[in-house]
Parts: sequence; structure tokens; C-alpha cells
Amino acid sequence: MPDEASPVPARRSTAMSSIIPVLVVVTVAGAGCSDDGGTSSFCDDRVELQESIQELRDVNVIDDGIEALDTQLETVLSDVDALRASADELEPEVDGLKTSLETLQTSVASAEAPADKASALVSGLNEISVAWEALTTASGSECGD
Repeated sequence: MPDEASPVPARRSTAMSSIIPVLVVVTVAGAGCSDDGGTSSFCDDRVELQESIQELRDVNVIDDGIEALDTQLETVLSDVDALRASADELEPEVDGLKTSLETLQTSVASAEAPADKASALVSGLNEISVAWEALTTASGSECGD
């Protein structure tokens, strides 16, 4: 039975529960990148990005604060830049992922209420999931996926 005296934490908890499945999809979609038949630098950068996205998934905004999310988003954006430098032929897909991450960052930063931040986070993560899937699909043969 929900606590009627405290609807915001219940809503925040529901929003945060929605985030985890989205991020699991994002990280699982990139699993399996290896050096077999691919460009080592690109594949290494893609694995690094996958790991930083996993760490983004592990951020507990309620316990660690929005600052922890901001810090990890910066790490992910840096890893996207590294991937882009090693993936000339995949620029559109990498740029799409970067745009999704920057949109998420802006949306979360501009939302004032915690519930609005959670909503922006869920929406942004859905866009990131789509962009990550496009990137991993396009780069599958590069890394032996």
C-alpha cells in the first residue's frame, strides 16, 4: 500500500525503477564487442563507453545526488568523444548518441523539481537506448558482434 503522506518519494521511486530497465537494455545491447575481426582501438573505446554507461546506470540519484549523475554523464560524454575519434565511418551513429547524452544532461539540469528531474532522466535514457542500439548495430561487424 503506498504511503499517502509521502507521494513524491513514491513517485521518485517509481521513476527510478523505470530507469534501471532502460539502462540494462543500453548496456546489454553493447555486450560482446571483441577484437576479433575489428579495429582494436574502436572496439576498446566501445567497451570503455559501455562500461561508463554501466556506471551511469549504477548511479543512485537519491543517495548520491544529482551531482553524481552529472559527473558520470561527463565521463560518458568523454568516452563518446574517444569513440568518435576512432570511428570515422560511424560518425552519424556516434554523433546521435552524443546528442542524446547532451539532451539528457540539459534536460536534467533545467528541471527544478526532483520529480521533473526523474522524468527527464527516464525520457533521456530512452533516447540514449535507441541511439546506443543504432551504434551497436552499425558497428557489429567492426567488433565481431
